[in-house]
Amino acid sequence: MATWVIYRRKNYVRTFSVRGVRDVRRRLEAHPVTRAALMNEDQRREFMRTWSGAVVATHPNELWQMDMTRCDTLVWGYARATDTEPSAFRLRIHDCIDHYTGAIPALVFSREESRRPTTRLLILGLFPKPGGWNIYGKPKRIYHDNGSSYIAEATQRGLATLGIETSTSPAWVSHTRGKIENFHKLFHAWERTLPGYAGEDASQRNDWELARLIQNTRTWWEKGCPREADPGRGNRLLLEEEYKQEALNWLQNDYHARILPGGCTRAELFLREVPPETQIQYNLRDLLEIFAESEERTVTGNGEIRWKNQRYTLPDGTLMLYQNRTVVVSEYEHPMTGEPIVNLYIQQPNGTLLELGQAFPAPENALSPEARSQRRANKTAIKDLFAQAEKFRHQYLNPSWRQDAVLAKGSAVPAEPIALELRGPKAELKRETPAQAAAKAAESQAELIEKLRQSDNPVSRALANLGMGTSAPDPFGFGEE
Repeated sequence: MATWVIYRRKNYVRTFSVRGVRDVRRRLEAHPVTRAALMNEDQRREFMRTWSGAVVATHPNELWQMDMTRCDTLVWGYARATDTEPSAFRLRIHDCIDHYTGAIPALVFSREESRRPTTRLLILGLFPKPGGWNIYGKPKRIYHDNGSSYIAEATQRGLATLGIETSTSPAWVSHTRGKIENFHKLFHAWERTLPGYAGEDASQRNDWELARLIQNTRTWWEKGCPREADPGRGNRLLLEEEYKQEALNWLQNDYHARILPGGCTRAELFLREVPPETQIQYNLRDLLEIFAESEERTVTGNGEIRWKNQRYTLPDGTLMLYQNRTVVVSEYEHPMTGEPIVNLYIQQPNGTLLELGQAFPAPENALSPEARSQRRANKTAIKDLFAQAEKFRHQYLNPSWRQDAVLAKGSAVPAEPIALELRGPKAELKRETPAQAAAKAAESQAELIEKLRQSDNPVSRALANLGMGTSAPDPFGFGEE
């Protein structure tokens, strides 16, 4: 409520109503100067942002826009996985749109905003879908906002592995994602025709009508949802699966079937101009592992790892073999049931990962049959390990065996002798008779005496004179004396 004092000398106050304040503000905002003066910081920042032109794609699967929003219709079911009683709640819709055609390659629903629905959305867009929904392929680039599920390390790593580029829009800016925002407007407009429409806020909902629908749905649910007791459409809320099926029917039979100005539908335009090289056939298991959340964990002494405040182990007990070693834990969501699947890997010396198996939650109660079975499996795995170790020790670590025998025993194919040709000078050894050897020795002695005689050293010349006339190969020429 605003007040304005007209008379200063008298205690008279004139009041303005809310409608009057709005009218004054509207008149002030008509002029650019007064409009800028009334802006707050966020409005000024948005007002100063400028852009020119539009994002253009030349063919399908060149650019996708990805976003999520909250549905405007209440459905009946379990709002959380831990709930024991059903209730009315609103789902979230995650979708991708092809910028060139406006077709929807993927659309999923979830109860919360997390990375798992985003992973399902991306995998669904990369795969062909039954029922005539043949809009799929590998996009060149994906444009999204800065949501935590989109900029998560696992999501960005998976897209980079597939060779898909990503672009992030500025925070609190939606006009750069006009294609996906327009699709959300059409989707919310379709939701107005459904029972249980709650609107974007409280001003658009009918609380009395919603209370009636919730009560009728609860009564029908408590009876076991028999068909003969169904209140009928318009008298109860849609179940979660019914809502999803109607949304899929609207997407296929209404949105994708609308005639565009060119004379064809969005689905026909996509199938007619999509490049064949973008529609790659992926393996589902490979995609799940690419987008999986993975971290390293150390195996405890009882053959368990701790993952997200829960203990996991391998049912066959083989995790006991890797005590105090680091393993890679990978978790992804099952595409059919939505349950988390935890796999364990061990890193090899060459950098690859060897899959150990799927891990399951370890038994909590030590006296339970599951715990006894797990201990039995652990003991069996350890027994087999030491049996193999003893066999290895007997074959390769016996000191009484010769090395060639060990190598021959460990070789699957016996070694064959081969001839190696050595390059380089060859030394030849000739056999001589005793007479030839004596003659050669005498010749060597004569050469030695001659060298001593020509020496400047008097001792050497004296030795040469003493050695003259000897016939035996005596180096010093002393003879037998």
